[in-house]
Amino acid sequence: MRRWMAALAATVTLTVATGCGNPAGVDGMLTDDWPELPAAVGFTPEANVCHEYAGWVRRKATDYRPVACTEKHLAETIQVGSFPAAVTEYPDGGTKPLRDAYAECDKASRGWLGGDWREAALTLNVVPPSQNAWRGGARWFRCDLGRRNSIEDKGPRTGTASLKDAMTNGSEPRYGCYDFDEDGNKATLVPCDRPHTAEFAGTFETNLSWEKLTADGGDEATHRNCLKVIAKFAKVPDDGNVKYRSGSISYYPSLDEWTMGSRTVRCLLWLADSTNRSVRGGGTSALPIG
Repeated sequence: MRRWMAALAATVTLTVATGCGNPAGVDGMLTDDWPELPAAVGFTPEANVCHEYAGWVRRKATDYRPVACTEKHLAETIQVGSFPAAVTEYPDGGTKPLRDAYAECDKASRGWLGGDWREAALTLNVVPPSQNAWRGGARWFRCDLGRRNSIEDKGPRTGTASLKDAMTNGSEPRYGCYDFDEDGNKATLVPCDRPHTAEFAGTFETNLSWEKLTADGGDEATHRNCLKVIAKFAKVPDDGNVKYRSGSISYYPSLDEWTMGSRTVRCLLWLADSTNRSVRGGGTSALPIG
């Protein structure tokens, strides 16, 4: 292109020298009046849209097909953020930039939902651009909320409405009371005025590594922390007697959630005998020493 332009300019100069002249308003300079080309603009996803697919699927611009949140979907983008300019390496799972983005998304999710997503059958995902897009200069990340099947089942659940204010308008109920099957394996959410043997008491943030959390020794540490959560929930003394008042059932984040930044363990109190009332704030009469 440069060589072609130089040859053309030489031709024009020769024409001027032979006395042909230029039309009115033409100065004979081919390049000085060209407008500058606009800066290249990369693809950036939108907020306040929903997606048929959850997680890191379809992050490419060519695959980006958001749908109305009234249609069936598995994820909802509530915010789009940007990685700091100082982040040069791709923010893969487990890296600090991805965990920082997760913390930003977590904060945004509370305002969007009207509560803590960890207390309902919901999930939070950070979705960065593909590695190819990153190499091309993309620095965005999506904050995606989604639904899960239950406190036990992390599988995605389809929605047909936005999650905006979902935890204040009751469209996504918070975890509550549970009745387990005879084998003690499957938990069914039931009203607290029906017989049940377990109740969601709250969460805590673990400081264990993933390896220690999921090892056998991690169960004991998790149980001790859940007993603290249960004592606060039931308003009983946080002393050595809590373990005689209640057992505990705990649910860890998935490995994918962990690598994004989730360190939350969910705790259920567990009773040897069924009850038909909530233990919340009930004190020692609701949670006596067994």
